[in-house]
Amino acid sequence: MVKFKYDIAIIDYFDYKWIENNKDKYKIIDYSSFTSKGIPKGHGIAVTYIITRINKNARIVIFSIDKNMSINMLSDILNYIANNKIAKIINLSFGFVSYKNLKEVMNLKNACKECFLNNIKIITSNSNNNKKTIPGVFKEIILVDNNYLQDKDVKFKKNNVYVKRLQLLVQWVDRKIWVEGNSFYTAIISSIFSLGIDRDDEIKFTKIFQKLDFKYKEITNDSKF
Repeated sequence: MVKFKYDIAIIDYFDYKWIENNKDKYKIIDYSSFTSKGIPKGHGIAVTYIITRINKNARIVIFSIDKNMSINMLSDILNYIANNKIAKIINLSFGFVSYKNLKEVMNLKNACKECFLNNIKIITSNSNNNKKTIPGVFKEIILVDNNYLQDKDVKFKKNNVYVKRLQLLVQWVDRKIWVEGNSFYTAIISSIFSLGIDRDDEIKFTKIFQKLDFKYKEITNDSKF
């Protein structure tokens, strides 16, 4: 049985002060310059908050990125995780909707396949506007999307996981805010997987989903994000 160093690898955007204040709490690998403007630097903080509220004992490694993140850079990170058995789950709460270089896309697909062959689950997000993303289109990953019409909290269909739309009260940079979107639902699914729950057990997934340890509100219409 493969022994991984960490339960979850989070690849995301973080505020530099948060990174400095949490270096003793988490293993942090920094790919960011912290000079990027227009990047939601509280995004990774919110994702980490969600994961640690569901799996309080999760061993977490953080890859801090910024707007310079490219398809090739992501491929390098995924290969590094796979080759060194870093984490059994990769939370990737973003994807690329614009891509032109087929070679780069194939490199990313091969990196996802390398993770898959090493029993590493990549949990990633569909875009909130239903545009196809990579690596979301690859069969080697698990894609998280929302469906406000479904009667179940969590529903699996092939490599897709559908969840009810929710607003979540999460930690941001220096305060708590309400958020919604597939990237945050991805964090929920990643953390449940990290508890050792199998994807075939929708009942256990649902039980954990119904006992989320933070405030949330269900959204019952198709209003835009």
